[in-house]
Amino acid sequence: MNEGLDSIFDTIVGNPISVGNITMIPLIEVDLTIRAGNSSIGLGANIVPKSIMIIKEEQVYTIDLK
Repeated sequence: MNEGLDSIFDTIVGNPISVGNITMIPLIEVDLTIRAGNSSIGLGANIVPKSIMIIKEEQVYTIDLK
């Protein structure tokens, strides 16, 4: 019998990458899953690139990757 299922979603900001006057910041989605049932436990992780934030001078742009 499955005791429960917990899933945690979070978005992580990566290290900024600068090229000239443009700065790019990757945004990554992390999904952590924990399953428990009977006498076993399962752990899982899924990491997916979500979007890139681009900063040029005083303007901010977002490019979705999905």
